[in-house]
Amino acid sequence: MQLVFLVQCTLVGYLPLPFVAKKLSFAMVSLLYALYAFEYKWMNQGYSINVRLAKVENQWPYFMGFGLPLAYLTSLSGNYFIDGSLFAVLFPLTIISAHQAQTLQQNFVFPLRLFGLSMVLSNHLFQGHEFIIKVGKFIFSLILSIATTTTFIVKNTVGRFLT
Repeated sequence: MQLVFLVQCTLVGYLPLPFVAKKLSFAMVSLLYALYAFEYKWMNQGYSINVRLAKVENQWPYFMGFGLPLAYLTSLSGNYFIDGSLFAVLFPLTIISAHQAQTLQQNFVFPLRLFGLSMVLSNHLFQGHEFIIKVGKFIFSLILSIATTTTFIVKNTVGRFLT
């Protein structure tokens, strides 16, 4: 679901109004980074994905503020690799902060329903996940058999030349 939402954030950045699109995309990424950080805590507490998303949507000012520093710092350079490396270094700190944070118990006046489209798309994309797992296992076994065969051929061919 987060991957679909990340794609959604990226696509929002390409809307025809560049100034508004970039700001909206940045706000969505801030919410996503906060969700990433709090997900570890909430999964340990047994919250379902729907509850976790509802928390972020209903208390969005808090979570946008929580994810804002990381979103800002990882967007400064404009280089994908530098931003990704900075994210990898700083993200563990946000996880620790999320575990120590005390979220608000009251909801904001109006919730932001930004994750709905991503949830619907994710559910439709991965509805037949059993098929995807079977295909993955087949591809893995195919690669394993090719590697085994190749190893056998190389050993026998090199063994003939060396003896």
